[in-house]
Amino acid sequence: CMLGKLLRNLATDIRPLRASRNFRLLMLGGLITGIGTQATLVALPYQIYVRTHSAFLTGLLGAAELGPLILASLYAGALADRMDRRKLLLLCQIALSALAGILGLVTWLTTPAVWELFVLAGFIAGASAVERVSRSAIVPNTVTPDHLKAALSMSFGTMQVTMVVGPAIGGLVITYFGLAVPYFVDAISVLGMVFAAWALSPQPSPD
Repeated sequence: CMLGKLLRNLATDIRPLRASRNFRLLMLGGLITGIGTQATLVALPYQIYVRTHSAFLTGLLGAAELGPLILASLYAGALADRMDRRKLLLLCQIALSALAGILGLVTWLTTPAVWELFVLAGFIAGASAVERVSRSAIVPNTVTPDHLKAALSMSFGTMQVTMVVGPAIGGLVITYFGLAVPYFVDAISVLGMVFAAWALSPQPSPD
């Protein structure tokens, strides 16, 4: 009896998925998009290292992403509170798809300079920060209060899954298809969240 209770506590509560169409859209879009995003996060530092053979410049990529990440995070909450969060999420996804596509094109057609990769990485970090805030702000609106804890847990779990699966897929894609392809995979996978955001019910600001 005690073992059964423990197993029930450990089991994932999937009621939010059954109860909410909007939550299902967010989870599915987040899973598809997250895997592609993680592939890009593997490809970028690898590309810089292959290009420069410098561990310092490869590590400096994190610094190039940190500034835009912090700046965008500071304003993301205000944006999410002032405009329809669904539209904000949709705009972020379109921007992320375009940036990943640009990375793929410059890698495929040219040999991009390190500073170009840093600039694109910074824009991606900033857009991703706004996207995460807007998506997180939508989750409580998609489920009833009694399902909120389970919904937040599933949202975090989905992110963890993409952080494990995405880099593995990214590494395989780089090995068999080259450096440009993970970026194109990311650009296409982002369309999963574009569709999800487009299909969501309106998410007006709380004002």
